[in-house]
Amino acid sequence: MEDQFLIRQILSGNTNAFRFLVLRYQKQIFRYLRSFGIVDAQVEEIAQDIFVKAFKNLSTYDHEKNQFNTWLFAIAKHSALNAISKHSAKNEILSEEEPEEIDTSTPLSALEQTILKKNLDQSIRQLPLQFRNVITLFHFNEMSLEEISEVEQCNVGTVKSRLHRGKTMLRDIILKNYGTESL
Repeated sequence: MEDQFLIRQILSGNTNAFRFLVLRYQKQIFRYLRSFGIVDAQVEEIAQDIFVKAFKNLSTYDHEKNQFNTWLFAIAKHSALNAISKHSAKNEILSEEEPEEIDTSTPLSALEQTILKKNLDQSIRQLPLQFRNVITLFHFNEMSLEEISEVEQCNVGTVKSRLHRGKTMLRDIILKNYGTESL
């Protein structure tokens, strides 16, 4: 089902249709929140707040101005930054770990994939936040440069620059930490 169809259903009173939007974007929002370095214990709580905000403000969403996913990720960005600033003194929200399911056919390939993913996640986490967010939105959430520019509230040229610089920095981090055989 298309987002716009679901949104029309929700706005016309079928609030159960919102769960389809949640199911569609839940994993992407979780991954995006983790790109900020937020611990898993807080990710679910913040994601829930994001979806509640989206539901409450759905009537203000303008489908002609933004795609739903960019509108939702803009809410997610603001929520993540607010949570980080609110909890930064307690240092209870930031994490070094990012577990995620690995689906492979053999134990050896599962182990290899787990190690590669862990190395990549650790390398991405070393990037400054502005580069980490752009890489996460582009490569893992498959957003276009235009969509990312809306979420990040900057022009497309800035997104292109951050993406290029982020990839270069990530390559250098991987080479430094794991050598050329990791590429």
